Amino acid sequence: MSNNSSQKRQPPGTKDGGKWAPDVNQESTVVLDDTHHQMPEGFAVVSPRTLAGATWIDTVSTTYDDLVRTFGEPQFSDLKVLDGGQSTTEWYLETPSGVVHIYDAHPDNLRGRPLGKYAWRIGGFDTDVVEDIKNEISLRDTYGPVTARANISYDFGNGPEPAHRHTNGSGWVADTATVDPTVFVGPDAKVCNFAKVTNGARLSGHAIVMDRAIVCDNALIVDAVVMDDATVSGEARVLDRAAISDRAWVAGFASVHGDAVLLGDARVLDHANIFDHAVIGGHAVVKDNAAVFDHAAVRDSARMNGNARACGEATIYENATLGGNAMVGGGVKLHGTHVISGPTTLTGFEDYPGPTKE
Repeated sequence: MSNNSSQKRQPPGTKDGGKWAPDVNQESTVVLDDTHHQMPEGFAVVSPRTLAGATWIDTVSTTYDDLVRTFGEPQFSDLKVLDGGQSTTEWYLETPSGVVHIYDAHPDNLRGRPLGKYAWRIGGFDTDVVEDIKNEISLRDTYGPVTARANISYDFGNGPEPAHRHTNGSGWVADTATVDPTVFVGPDAKVCNFAKVTNGARLSGHAIVMDRAIVCDNALIVDAVVMDDATVSGEARVLDRAAISDRAWVAGFASVHGDAVLLGDARVLDHANIFDHAVIGGHAVVKDNAAVFDHAAVRDSARMNGNARACGEATIYENATLGGNAMVGGGVKLHGTHVISGPTTLTGFEDYPGPTKE
């Protein structure tokens, strides 16, 4: 989106020869506030100065009328030299991902606005703004302008309820839910009931966040379900068919995937890894680099830390602790106040009630 070296640009009202000044052509007509148009959520009109030094990064194929219906009247509308061609129409906007410049740049022999569908140029500093623009135009094509979307409903499973497509990703969001503009909600993802998704979290695939669940920070949910009063935060990853329910909490860099289930007041923290058909429940805590997989279960007030591993059909429960480089597998039952923290491997179908320390 570089300027022609002999044809610099300026906002209206600046004398010729200024920092932005064109050497020829009249000043543009400026529309800074279109009172008859409701800007999409997370979008706003900005000054051209905010795009100083920006570059052309992509194009969007649409019509002038569609752009007006989506973003209102252009901020500039007149002939000026831009990118070696004639620019007649320009929007300067802020999107959830940054600032963006939408404009046409057609050959000198073409005068007036482009007719029909046209490859409008998108300029800015961050490629994420391209998706913001394309998603919002797509929403307008499907559901009409923002002002016409008030009565849209969607059935999340309990009958139709007021909802809308999220501006960043196009996923469905119930009007009762809270989703920040910085959050990505993919086209097949859903946020319903009174769930909250904030601070740049990402929902992809067929992810569902429901009830009063919270997903925040840079957490990633792909295909999985977060429900009830559960929380996923930090850089945590919940993937595949995993389910986080009740008041369970996944935080730090922890990962829960496969068909794993967290319930009760369970905590999975740090770099812990829960996968396959593992179940973590009660007030159990799995942290550090511990891993639970296969059909293993950790429940009650049991603890796992260090590099501990629980696999097979092992069960760690009551107040037992597995730490260090210890591993339990097979059908082992570790319970009571039993503590294992050394480089120990337990297999078979033994019962270890404690309070022995090993």
